[in-house]
Order: sequence, then structure tokens, then C-alpha cells
Amino acid sequence: MRYFRNYQMNVSLWGVVMAGLLIGASGGIVESAPHISSAMARAIRRLGSSRYTTRQKAEVEIRTLLADQLRVMITETNDERRIRLMHVLEFDKNIARWTIAVMRRPLRNREELFDWGLSPQVAPLIADAFSRRPSVQIKAVGGLAALWPRSEWIVDRLLSSPHRLVYLSMLAAIWNIKPDAHLIDKLWRWSVASGNTVGVQSVSLHRLKFRHQIITISHFVNIWQRIQDSTYATEVLRHWNPPQLKTLLTDYARTASIPNTPAARTLASPAETGCRNYLSLFARARPRSAAPWLLKILRSSSPGGISFVGNFNNQQVHWDSHTTIVYLLILAAGKKPADYHFFHSQLYGGSWLTNTPGMQLQAQKKIVAWWHRHHVTSASAIAPTKSRTATHGHR
Repeated sequence: MRYFRNYQMNVSLWGVVMAGLLIGASGGIVESAPHISSAMARAIRRLGSSRYTTRQKAEVEIRTLLADQLRVMITETNDERRIRLMHVLEFDKNIARWTIAVMRRPLRNREELFDWGLSPQVAPLIADAFSRRPSVQIKAVGGLAALWPRSEWIVDRLLSSPHRLVYLSMLAAIWNIKPDAHLIDKLWRWSVASGNTVGVQSVSLHRLKFRHQIITISHFVNIWQRIQDSTYATEVLRHWNPPQLKTLLTDYARTASIPNTPAARTLASPAETGCRNYLSLFARARPRSAAPWLLKILRSSSPGGISFVGNFNNQQVHWDSHTTIVYLLILAAGKKPADYHFFHSQLYGGSWLTNTPGMQLQAQKKIVAWWHRHHVTSASAIAPTKSRTATHGHR
């Protein structure tokens, strides 16, 4: 496969040694790796001894053997070999990091993961993926996507990376895979739940004691960048259009029908990234099952009583907490928003609005009547309550 880099080596000695150490002294990887020295293999087996002193001596012996291996490497003076040995050491460091991560996973599939990950074809990808350098990690994304679904947990790890270069590269690489339920749920939460900026904490505080002083250290967490990039996660999820999407959209509408929940606040404002992402996914799946919950929301008053009436790009625009709900009911019915006085505005990065509150009320009555005629009568249309209007001038 074109993604696999040609390391002029077999699977990492240290990676195999660490796998043997961590699996246990019962054999397994140790017995299947003939390039491990007999002294190393015997020491690894003694780690499982019932005697404490034997285990301690075996651990010291393994460290000594590894140090001896290092000593051979660092005494090399030929520049070409020295540089290649540095690459080997970097590889070993990264594959060892993966080995430790595997040990945190359930015991039932640990040996299977080691057999797979330490194969000559897969090990170079894993080493790149577990590097601390984003520029190295992204070299693995194409190969890991090609190994889906066996590479699922490493793909998931890279999608959760704090580095934008890494998670966006991984997101692009999984465009054409067949996703599982976990990955669909991850991208859903990233698209909609993470797009809710209400109550988001962007600074974490750490307190350090320096002699007799307490120093407060502020660490900025760039979660706003990830919220912004949630639109890309939405694009991937929209492209997949999995059957679960209708259920996720409906369940979210059900939650939004409960006042003062994060979902209710998100759908109340087109300014929220999560709201725009939800609308994009809803337009793809158009679940009719969400209609009863959307109708229920229309029966409630506007949360906070805030609406917008003003001019944007020389056009009169209006929105309130029910604008998005009316628009979603139109989509769920399979109707054209333009037939209900809705148009697409660039306000807040792209919103579906009406020109006036009166036009929105007409659209609301019309679409609710349509749903009633189709026997969806869990809620009835009522006129919007009077709300405090924030009127803005020209922009």
C-alpha cells in the first residue's frame, strides 16, 4: 500500500520487548519473536516469577540489555548509519508509546492488537500515529483509514487530538469509510453538542506552589477552533447520511422540547454553530419523526424573550427563538422554504429567516395546519408571545 513507508528494519526490538513485558511471562509474543536474544527472552519470563527478588533481578537485567543495545548504537561514527539509527530510535520511542496505550485496553483483545500492530506493514503507521509531532502523525492518517475498521481506536484517538492539523487530516481521510455506531456518535456530538458555545470553558487554571508562594497559571484551551471546525465534522456526517442520523436528530428535538436545556438554547438561536450544523444535518435526513417535538416547542414562549428585527446587507430580516423550529417543520414535511416566506441570509454565517415577524407567523400557521391534516396533532399552533425585541440598525 502506498501509505506504508519503507523502514529498512523489522518490527521494533523495543516494541516487541515491551509487548512481551506487558503481556506477561507466559510466552506469546516473546516466543514468536526469534530476533529477541535468548538472554532477553529468559529475563522476560522471569518477570512472572513468584519470588520478588527474581522479578527484581529480571527487571534490572532487561534494563541492562536494553542499555547495552543503546551503547552499540551510540558508538556508531558513520554518519549515514548514525542518522538511520536515530530514525530507528525515534520509531522505537513511538511504538513503545503505542504499546503502553494498548495495555490500557481490555484484556480480551490485547494480544490480537499486538499481533496486528507489530506486523511489518502496520507498525510504521502506528509509530507515526503515536509520535508527539503533528507533522509526523499526519503521515499515518491515509494508511489508518485504509485499515478501517481494525484501526478504529487509533482513528478515534487522532480525531480527538488537540492539534488542528491532525484532527482535520484524519477527518478528511475517513470521508469514504463505512462508519460504525461509535464514530457516527462521535461526529454527531462534535457537530451539534460541541457547537453549543453556551457555558464553554476556554481557560483552565493550575496552581503551583513555589516555596512560600502560590502561583496561578492560566492555560488557554483553544476549544473555539474545534467548535469552528465542527462544520467539517458535519460535512462528513452529512456525506455518510447513516440510518442512525434520523434517530439522533429526533432525539435532539425531543430534548430541545424541554425548556432551558442546552439543546433548547441551541435551536433557539441561529447564531449558534451547533444550530447551523443541526439544520444542515436535518436538511439531509428530514426526519418526520421529529415533528411532534418541534410542534411542542412552538407551544412554549421564547426563551429569554429575545428576537432580532433589523437590516442586514440592505435587506430586512427577522428571527426569534421559533424561527428555526418553523423552518425545521417545513423541511420535515418535504416542502420548499421559499413557499413559506423563508430565505437564506448570510447573517451569523448562514441562516434561514423571514423578513418580518408577520411572515413567520403566517408560515407557522400554514405548516402546523399541514401537519394537522396529516394527523400529527400532538401540539397546536398558537401566536408567539410578545417578546423583548432587540432592534438593530443597518450593518
